[in-house]
Formats: sequence, structure tokens, C-alpha cells
Amino acid sequence: DETAASDSLTIEHPLQPFSRAYFGPERPELSSYATEWHQVHTGPTVTHTANPAQAEDEMDAPIPTLGDLTQLLKQPWRVYLGRHLGVAPRTDIRLPEDDEPFALDPLGESQLSARLLDQVRSRLARAPVETLTSERLEELLPDWIEAAFDRLAGTGQLPLAPFDEGVRREHAAPLARQLSTWAAFQARYPDLMPAIDIADRLTPDAGNDQDATLAGQIDDIRVGEDQVVRLRLLSGALHKGKDLKWHRLVGEWPTHLAAQLSGHAVTTYLISESDAQRDSLLERPIAMEPVEPAVARDLLTALVGWWHQARCQPLPAEARTQIAWLIARLSGKDDHKRRSAARGAFDNASQYDADLSRLWPEFEALGTHPDFEAVADALYRPLLSGTRGEHRKALATEALATEALATEGMDTEGMDTEGEA
Repeated sequence: DETAASDSLTIEHPLQPFSRAYFGPERPELSSYATEWHQVHTGPTVTHTANPAQAEDEMDAPIPTLGDLTQLLKQPWRVYLGRHLGVAPRTDIRLPEDDEPFALDPLGESQLSARLLDQVRSRLARAPVETLTSERLEELLPDWIEAAFDRLAGTGQLPLAPFDEGVRREHAAPLARQLSTWAAFQARYPDLMPAIDIADRLTPDAGNDQDATLAGQIDDIRVGEDQVVRLRLLSGALHKGKDLKWHRLVGEWPTHLAAQLSGHAVTTYLISESDAQRDSLLERPIAMEPVEPAVARDLLTALVGWWHQARCQPLPAEARTQIAWLIARLSGKDDHKRRSAARGAFDNASQYDADLSRLWPEFEALGTHPDFEAVADALYRPLLSGTRGEHRKALATEALATEALATEGMDTEGMDTEGEA
């Protein structure tokens, strides 16, 4: 009858999302994707050992990769939350896919730069490198960039016309200049070296434990007549005024160090929208300079050690915050100004990463940690020393001040000796 037919076609769902009916075997037609309620009714799917140290005695410690070291420098709190606690990253609330903006916020600008770069770069990659002369690129790039804008506009990722005209103007010229620089570097360094395995190059010393081992490959080292390089094409700008956006750079440092173990002095060029329009090609991008292989090996081994520490306990580190503190210290500013610069950087960083506040809800929790300064020097000071930029003036000032103090100490020691005589 009609009632029986209706009953067979109708499923009554409990109103409460935590109802036991969704999770028990009694009603198999019901299901739920709410993981948190699955764990309440069926128990957690992941069990944690009460003593992590004991667990690691029973199995080998994990071997980090270059990607893990990148995460250590960019988001050290994620190493602990993900590796030790098994906590998934928090995601921000997103606009519906059909929402059409009239303007772009800073995050939207950054996402637009990345999408534009991906689309035009893929078109650029299909053309033979030897045909991409500066004159040819000047002719082709405007059409390729305009086509990429039109595709993004068609998916609702640009402000509605005519409000998109300003966005197109602001991004088109810097992107064209960036890709012209990229093509010129590829033509100057046309040959790719064979991929190198880092595990073979970073060999632990005799008596060292598993923590000194690192996994990963590098397959983007290029060779030209004058030097050996890595070319990294990064979306958006890497400068804000004269200052570098260090949180965009830190992730490149571990692979740059590992490249020094290739048997060549490798320079890493970071090619972005903020590259200056200079006559010399090599002065346009930000560059990470070659590091002595022995020094690079020591720095990588130290980063591996910090990574193992970070996965076992929260590491007092945040790139924006500690680099701002380091630069203020290198510039000779007093402790109050150092803390003020670091606090502003922390407040800015916490806006873009919801997980940061899980371990460090405010700057004082991070900045007053007894290891804050030591971790800043260990993780980020080598990066400052190895990267070209305005901050190098502060490094030179600190070096002169240190030398002056050392000389003064030697003079004082000599005076004491003469007095005793």
C-alpha cells in the first residue's frame, strides 16, 4: 500500500548530530562524518603511548626530510602538534565558492599572485628556453597574463568588472618582470645536475645516533659558465619596503644548506615580483650565498636535532617574531625596543595561523621563555648571515661592535699585566 511504499523510501534522521543512532550497528542506513562524535561513541582511533621515550626505544626514531626541516623553520609548533599529539591543522572559515568579491584583502592578493604565477609559468614551460629572448617575452607575456586573468575572472576569483582593472594593472607588470628574470636565469644556467641524495651526503659521524640522519633529494641545481645555482620562483613580493618578508624565505634555507653538499658552491636565487629593475641580472633577485660544506653540514645536523626536540616538546620559536627580535638586537636597539618589535611581529603572525595560539596564546608566553633567545640564534641567525639584503648592514655593525669590545678587552688585559709588572 501507499503507507508501506512511503516507509520504504523515507529515512528518519535523529535531529541531534551526536545521537547514538548515527554510530551504532542498529541502523546501518545512518552515517556521520563528524569525527569528534565518532571518537565519543566508538573510542579514539589513535592511541598514545604514556611514555614517548619508551616507545622510541622500541622502534627507530623517525628520520626527518628536508620538508620536515622546512616546517620546523616556518611553523615549529606544527612539528609538536602533528608529530607528538597527532593534532590536525586548524582551518580558517572560508567564503562560499560562489562569493564574488569587489576587492581583495592581503590574503586574497597573495592567493591571486600564486594562481597567476602557476598559470603563466605552465604556459612558459611549454616554450623552448632558447626561443624566450627578452624581445620575444616582451611580446608574449602581456597576452599570456591577460588570458590568465580572464580565466580567474571566469571562476569568480577576481573582483567584478570594472573593479578588477586596478588589480590587473597592479599585478601584470611585476609578474611580467618576474617571469622575464626567470627566463633569463634559465638561459644563463641551462644545464641541470643529476639529483643528489642527502642521506648519502650527510653521513653521521662515528658513534653518532640516528638523529643525525636526514632524507631527501635535490634535483634543481643548475650549472652555467660562471657559477652553480638553484632558481626558485616564488609568488608575490618578498619585500615590504626595504625589509624582507622573512617568513616567506625561511623555508628555502634547509634545501640551500643541503645543496652545499653537492660538491659545488651553490647560490640560491629567489625570484619574486619585488625584484628590482637593475641592469645586472644577478642583482635582481634575493640571493642565499654559498656556505662552506663543513659549516652547512653542521647547520643541517643542528636543525635535525632541533626538529627532534620540537616533536617531543613545544619549541619556543616563530619566524616573524624571532627574526624581528634578532634584527632589532643587531641594530643595537635596547631590550624594550627588541621586545616591542618582536611583539608586533607575533601579533601579525597570529592572525594568519590559528594553531600558533594553541601553544603560545600571546607574545609574553613565547617571549619570556628561557630558551627564546638561544632558539632564535640557532634557527634564524645563520639565515640572516647567509642572505643578501639591507639587514646585512646591521650584521656588519654588530661585527664591528664585537671586534671593538674584543680589542678593548685585550687592551685592558695588557694594562693589567703592565700594572702587575
